[in-house]
Amino acid sequence: MKACFFKALTFSAIFFILNESAALTQSVERLQSIASGRLEKWENPLVSWQHIAVPELDSLKIIGEEKKVLLFFNSGLSYYPFREESCDIFRQSLKKSLGRKFRNYNIGIFTNNYELDQLVPNLYRKSTPFDRSRLPLSGSRDDRRILLRNADRIYPARGLYGNSIALWHSHGYYYEMDLDRWEFQRAKLFGTVEDIAVMAYVVPYLARMLENAGATVFLPRERDIQINEVIVDNDRSDGKSELVLLPDTDIEKVNTGFLLTDTLFAGFNPFRHGSSLRIKKDSAVYIPDIPEYGSYAVYVSYPLMKDNCKSVLYTVNHTGGSTRFIVDQTMGGGTWIYLGTFVFDMGKDVTEGSVSVKSAGNADGAVALDAVKFGGGMGNVARKPSAEIIKNLQSAAEQTSGSVLRDSPGDDSRFEWKISGKPRFL
Repeated sequence: MKACFFKALTFSAIFFILNESAALTQSVERLQSIASGRLEKWENPLVSWQHIAVPELDSLKIIGEEKKVLLFFNSGLSYYPFREESCDIFRQSLKKSLGRKFRNYNIGIFTNNYELDQLVPNLYRKSTPFDRSRLPLSGSRDDRRILLRNADRIYPARGLYGNSIALWHSHGYYYEMDLDRWEFQRAKLFGTVEDIAVMAYVVPYLARMLENAGATVFLPRERDIQINEVIVDNDRSDGKSELVLLPDTDIEKVNTGFLLTDTLFAGFNPFRHGSSLRIKKDSAVYIPDIPEYGSYAVYVSYPLMKDNCKSVLYTVNHTGGSTRFIVDQTMGGGTWIYLGTFVFDMGKDVTEGSVSVKSAGNADGAVALDAVKFGGGMGNVARKPSAEIIKNLQSAAEQTSGSVLRDSPGDDSRFEWKISGKPRFL
């Protein structure tokens, strides 16, 4: 009798819990439906910023047990120059639209993966705690690790010395998958295109001003308008270019590095398909075979390894003399590091057309040697429409499967690979 009694009691408890859970789910769904209906009549109170973007509610989620309403807006809302006051105005307008039923609920507003209050810069925060991740590192500027320094110039004692700045001057010529063609992102306007026009003042003026103030400036787009390109590498080089290694018994070959390739296809990273070298003594000299007289940007590369040298001396020999750079090879590997733009004569000339590399002073660690690039070159990235497209998902969705829509008939064999046919700086 006791066993039957406890079994019946257990079943009753389970039945009660399941019913309670189902009721709670129905209650949350009903609340979400009510909130969605009420927010359809909501109007943006920050009308003076409507020209920047029109905020649209993407989705909402109600957490009943915590009495929270989470509202997810499109990324356009993140473009607004929010301050604490405007955050309060925006939040109160939403709370007013939700009405008395949600008066005891806390409202969380999200856009572009940020909560609304996170969009307020530290400088304008009064009651909101500072975002410590945005504050400069403690210590003097002399303690900062600096990727690149020109050893032949005097840097300002203050200014931007020790700071790294990333700039991007528009998209440029890109591949539009829906139309199966390369095109500029912006339309032509009175004889110019924004993708080109912005570069005309960012690269020759803004970037140089920041560099002259002491900063290291990074541009994801090619900055050199030189359409010729010469690669000097330990694997293969352009023309008669060559890498000369001075005697070193400790030369080490690394199975990671740049590989000169005619055309770059999807999924191919040229910095991972080649090899590189490491030395601890003496030096190496990169001698390019320059196709014609002119200005060429000089870039260096190296694989990022734990015991790389922190102070590597690169000396660029050009028609105007020699310019020395100190590079910290414990940072920034596996890509092109811009040193500067210099004038070179046609042909090969080790005294006025080369880059020598060695460790600076008594620096510890190995000197990594990979490719050196002269000039911007022509675009060589091949693109064609993908056979698979990832479906857009609502921000509030949980445990989504990342479903894939397959383009009928499900393969991309009917498309041909296309390269831009433009100089890489475009």
